Amino acid sequence: MISLVGRMTTDLDKSGGVIAAINAVDRLAAREPAVLLVAGDGPELPRIRAVANRVNTRHGRRVVLTPGSLADPVPAYAAADIVLGMGSSVLRGMAFAKPAIVLGADGFCEPVTARTLGAFGWQGFYGIGDGGEYPLLAPLTELARDAAERRRRGEWSRSVVEDHHSLRRAALLLDNIYGNARERRSGVAGRTASLARSAAGLGSFLAGRILDGSAAA
Repeated sequence: MISLVGRMTTDLDKSGGVIAAINAVDRLAAREPAVLLVAGDGPELPRIRAVANRVNTRHGRRVVLTPGSLADPVPAYAAADIVLGMGSSVLRGMAFAKPAIVLGADGFCEPVTARTLGAFGWQGFYGIGDGGEYPLLAPLTELARDAAERRRRGEWSRSVVEDHHSLRRAALLLDNIYGNARERRSGVAGRTASLARSAAGLGSFLAGRILDGSAAA
């Protein structure tokens, strides 16, 4: 089960990534018992459903599921073996201990691994490719055929969220920022007020980055 949860729009080339995912799973399903769940609503949903219906007809089974918007997306993440997407959707999947692959714009496709995590930490869980095809089939096939690797990468994904993107992590960061501000305050009221405002602004920004995981979410 491969899950992709998000808005079905052309913003940030989201629909391009969804179509690429459907095409990749279309090919994967010829060799593996793969199913793609595309959850979300938006103006591009009719076009996406049309592509999904053609794939399902060709295989004679429901390879691509397009239920539309889910009031609660938790089951989509919980049922997945692999999660696709961008921004906070990727982090949610990782929080469920799932291996994740980021789909960006113009053919950008990268699994979230120890090698790629540093870049995603700065640019967000998003990226822009060179305009070519999404190289999604190879990493999907690797994960589909290796249950042990899925478990290993899923456990690692969960640890990344707990260590860097949890509420506890955000609270510790804010406490550290405010503690430093208190220690450095001077006797000048104006400087103290300015420092407090700066610390509050920086703390809010960094906490937002930690919890969202992406400016492109």
